[in-house]
Amino acid sequence: MDDNLALFGAKISSLVAGFAGAALSLTYIRQLNHRTAAIAQAGGLAAAVFLAPAIITFFHLPEDVEGGVYFLVGLLGLNMLAAISGLIDIARADPKGVLHGLIQSWRGLGGPKK
Repeated sequence: MDDNLALFGAKISSLVAGFAGAALSLTYIRQLNHRTAAIAQAGGLAAAVFLAPAIITFFHLPEDVEGGVYFLVGLLGLNMLAAISGLIDIARADPKGVLHGLIQSWRGLGGPKK
């Protein structure tokens, strides 16, 4: 099969790697019904399709690791989205504290002390 075939702007082999990563991530989630599993699979694949090219470009990664990046993003895609969602929830609860912590860490002073 010609690896230069593209679907949705990504190589078929990269899509397969993202799909496989998303499928593997389903083994760690308990109590999934068919609908939830299908949504999680689609979400992991979508994360791989849309985030992996940005990661590859940003870090100037060589073409031979492209499949691995798609696999890892497919595997961790929904977890990354959950973590980002959690950070947004924290920022909503205490926006001034989060902003203060970011400013202090950028200055090299560390975040707020607990």
